[in-house]
Amino acid sequence: AAGGGKIGQVFNVKLTTTQDIDTQTWTDVTSLTQAITPAATSSKILCMYTINISAASDGMSRLMRDSTAIGIADASGDRARASVEGVNRSVYESTCHAFCFLDEPNSTSAITYKVQAQATTCQINYSQTDSDAFTYGHGTSTLTVMEVLA
Repeated sequence: AAGGGKIGQVFNVKLTTTQDIDTQTWTDVTSLTQAITPAATSSKILCMYTINISAASDGMSRLMRDSTAIGIADASGDRARASVEGVNRSVYESTCHAFCFLDEPNSTSAITYKVQAQATTCQINYSQTDSDAFTYGHGTSTLTVMEVLA
């Protein structure tokens, strides 16, 4: 029987509060950072994130391994290279960015994965119109990192 594909370590972090991002530069999403030390160089790391993002335009997110963006689009002119691009463009609703990526870091050193977002102005875990009423909810964003053993 094949011996690969078993799950080793599993980590999950979440952001249950809100965050504002008011810059067109990539910004870390608060709390969505997780370190993992692979058991072997043949291990793969399965990364999955979901973030609730609200923006009037240009909201996007990406996955990082240490200081390197991974799982992003190919270069195309001056366009930003993201893992997920797109927002609802409604001030009353958020969009869920969901992304899954199987990384092959070829390392037994500690690796830090994190989620970043960017937009002219965006909100994480709430909508731009955030009235204190039952019809306006706040969400939770998560990052899960799992070691897949060879």
